[in-house]
Amino acid sequence: MEKLTPYLGEVLDENSFSQLVERSFPQFSIERTHLITSGWESKVLIVNDEYVFRFPRWLELVPKLRREVKLL
Repeated sequence: MEKLTPYLGEVLDENSFSQLVERSFPQFSIERTHLITSGWESKVLIVNDEYVFRFPRWLELVPKLRREVKLL
């Protein structure tokens, strides 16, 4: 089994994710967040029960997430 390189989703906590979202999207007024940690590929931050932000756990998965963004 190949060794994966830890990335944002593996090293940041809920507060750090919230700060990252606030800096990246200053138009959002973040009232509440919920972090879902059960996924293998990414962690998910739910913001205000309305917006979903995915953070890849492993560096090797970043290209896959970028492809998904392009498709969406």
